[in-house]
Amino acid sequence: KEELKAFEEREAKKQKMVTESSSPVEEVRPLVAFKSCLENFGCLEYIENFEFDAKSEKGMISKRQRMMNFPKYLLVQLGRYVVTPGEWVAKKLDAEVDVPEIIDLNFLRANGPQIGECVFEEKNEEKVAEKVKIVPSEAIVSQLLEMGLNSNGSQKAALATNNLGAEAAMEWYFSHSNDPDFELPIDETEGKNEIEIDSNGIKELMSYGFQEKYVMAALKTNAGNQQKAAELLFNSMDNLESIVASSQETSKNKPPTSEEIYCELSDGDGKYQLVGFVSHIGKQICSGHYVAHIKRDGKWVIYDDTKVALSEATPFRHGYMYLYSRLDG
Repeated sequence: KEELKAFEEREAKKQKMVTESSSPVEEVRPLVAFKSCLENFGCLEYIENFEFDAKSEKGMISKRQRMMNFPKYLLVQLGRYVVTPGEWVAKKLDAEVDVPEIIDLNFLRANGPQIGECVFEEKNEEKVAEKVKIVPSEAIVSQLLEMGLNSNGSQKAALATNNLGAEAAMEWYFSHSNDPDFELPIDETEGKNEIEIDSNGIKELMSYGFQEKYVMAALKTNAGNQQKAAELLFNSMDNLESIVASSQETSKNKPPTSEEIYCELSDGDGKYQLVGFVSHIGKQICSGHYVAHIKRDGKWVIYDDTKVALSEATPFRHGYMYLYSRLDG
């Protein structure tokens, strides 16, 4: 509050000087503490009408942002671009942030449930998920059989090519005819033609106005990934039937679980050193220029398109995105 009050006083003084004199005045920018940005990121937040999936109830909850692991490299993006309430116009915040070269994020480490906190019940997967079996096109399989090709191989070819047509299936057939499980029935090839789809995700996508058949097709195409399915639906609104035509998925393409992802993540101490950052030169988001600063051999170097030079006055306070490297490697 004190910083804001001081800034408003300086801004008022600046405006008064402009009206009284035509001579140029020093530009005034607010100075934001980087520590305050981190504290705001990890502060307690309350959410109303939160839906508890397991019980289908709604209520108020509180949450804090925490980090499960500290990766080798960390990108920190400052919220310099905002949308003005009521105007829906994106603007750039012309402010300075005292970003340090060394930061300690250990206070943001996630330590599991705390005293007074409760863990939500897991979703009942038997109720919210359904298995969808992809069926090979009978017309395509019939055409391949008329050519004298193997029945099981023809069915696999139709599935592998998304039932796109006999020509595509035939090309796949001859390319994989030497596979060890090529002539085995589909049901004996590790169930590769099944995928689990979350029924809650189906309902949410249908709430956007899409018919169930298009939603199901988009989810199958993207291995049940709801976000990717939504992107596919919105990007294909002029030809939704194309999604249905190409909806075929196998279990080998299912997205990894959170446990599988976590096992692959690197971790270490939460202390980082700044190694590079990107800055935007200009007052508006629709114009201006981006430059990068990178630390090389202990010195800061500026990269401006094809121009590269040592940085004499490195503008740490004006960055937009900062790249940090974990100190312990």
